[in-house]
Amino acid sequence: MGKSKKFLALFVAFISIILLPINNKVDAASGTISISANKSQIVVGNSVTFTVKVNYAAGMVALQYNVDYDSSMLSLVSGSTSGAPTFNSSTSSQTYTYTFKAKKSGNAKFTFNAVGSTWGEKDEEISFPSQSKSVNIITQQQLENSYSKNNNLSSLGVDGASLSPNFSSSVTSYTVNLPPNTESINVTGKKADATASVSGLGNHAVEDGSNTIKIVVTAQNGSTKTYTITAVVEELSPIVVTVDDVEYNVVRKAKLLEAPSSDFQPTVTTIDEQEVPAFTNETAKITLVGLKDGEGNIKLYIFDETTNTYKKYLQNTFASLTIYIVDKEVNGTDGKKEISINDNPVTGYTIKDDDYYYFYGVNLENGHENLYRYDSDEKTIQKCSFDEEEEVIIPTNDDDIKIYQYIIIGLLGFILLTYIIIFINLIIKGKRSKKIRMDKNTDDNMIAEGIVEEPIDQATDNEIDDLDTEENVKDVNENIEKAEEQDTKISDQEKDKLIKETEEELNRINNSTPSETNDIIDSINELFASSEEIKKKQKEVKKKAKKEAKDKKKKKNETE
Repeated sequence: MGKSKKFLALFVAFISIILLPINNKVDAASGTISISANKSQIVVGNSVTFTVKVNYAAGMVALQYNVDYDSSMLSLVSGSTSGAPTFNSSTSSQTYTYTFKAKKSGNAKFTFNAVGSTWGEKDEEISFPSQSKSVNIITQQQLENSYSKNNNLSSLGVDGASLSPNFSSSVTSYTVNLPPNTESINVTGKKADATASVSGLGNHAVEDGSNTIKIVVTAQNGSTKTYTITAVVEELSPIVVTVDDVEYNVVRKAKLLEAPSSDFQPTVTTIDEQEVPAFTNETAKITLVGLKDGEGNIKLYIFDETTNTYKKYLQNTFASLTIYIVDKEVNGTDGKKEISINDNPVTGYTIKDDDYYYFYGVNLENGHENLYRYDSDEKTIQKCSFDEEEEVIIPTNDDDIKIYQYIIIGLLGFILLTYIIIFINLIIKGKRSKKIRMDKNTDDNMIAEGIVEEPIDQATDNEIDDLDTEENVKDVNENIEKAEEQDTKISDQEKDKLIKETEEELNRINNSTPSETNDIIDSINELFASSEEIKKKQKEVKKKAKKEAKDKKKKKNETE
């Protein structure tokens, strides 16, 4: 029964709504309708959405509505144009949305009509005054024609500086002068039209010399205007130096320089009575400054404040070793060649039959200057040294050392054999001279053997007359023959003995160690000394024999 009564009540309410315009006896209440649009103006082809909200605070149980629009200008995309919903309980509001697509330009109107009813002891009609909302439809050309064309600035400036000329919206180029060491500026300005947009205002980094800053204003219709500020940062007084007949500018801004390694610390030095940024390595006593060429390239150079000279800094890092290469000739080499180490040009000195390059470098860790050799294949570096004759010592392996040792031993053996032979000859001559002096005809024997300065075959007629008789000549000849025969026997025996000793000595040399080789060298030196002593004694014998011959001649003359 309850459901039947409720259905009947709803039916009655529905009929009442339908008959409201006819039944003037039903009491009426008032509600409200509000309409909003997401756009007030649209371009042909675009869409607009209307939102309708029906309100009755006391609540309603039924509603009848319809919409009205100009179908020649709008095309319905979504939403119902009419309806008569009922509600299970009192409802205070209802919302409906409608989307239309614009078909042509003009003013398009949208209207919403509605009536409703309440639920109570007696039916009550709810009246809703009709509401409308219009939208302006234009073409794309009309839209563009409506845009603002104002792309001007109303003000422009630089904090802390003055523009030249003074600002005017019609003037687009300006200049501002800035003091040395200025690194950034703040550009300020305002647009003349609120619909316009601006880019280029705010902070800008600047460097020495001319800096161009552009401020672009874009109007609503898309047209642009560009204002240009040329910010000139005054440079510090330029310092021009010449290196190898090329002019460079000394870099005067520290931010433009970078230390070549952590071994250098930032500092300042003085060039032409002006301070400039630099780097220093106290260990190696090096000061580096930056020089900029005509193309703007910056390189580090070693600056000698005492001589006011510059030399390009070349640094190479080998593992943990960091050195700078010194332009210095290496003694004991036979040539040089330009090579590249870590993309740096380096003069390397070469040695015949050696595949390495030699040069001087300073170790930045301890400040020591050393001779290094560089392996261009493996990109490695090795410290070298010199021998006593200022020749480069070339490191070799054990096999090479053995080969050189054999060569040295062979040469020493040959030298030793040569001096032994010389020594034998000296002994033979010494013994022969002694025997001749023992003979009673010492003077004649000396001349015959060539010990005295004048051989017998070159003697003067007077010296020949000094010989006593033919008998004396005969005696002299016999003595010479006997002495030579005896010397020959002694010589042959001694030669055989010395040859045998020499063979034994050579065998010992071939099996000797380096330390034994040094002993052999000492022995050879002693042999040299002995040989010199023998020569000295021979000179004394000759001098004495000559003196005896003169004395004998003088005595003979006195006797006669």
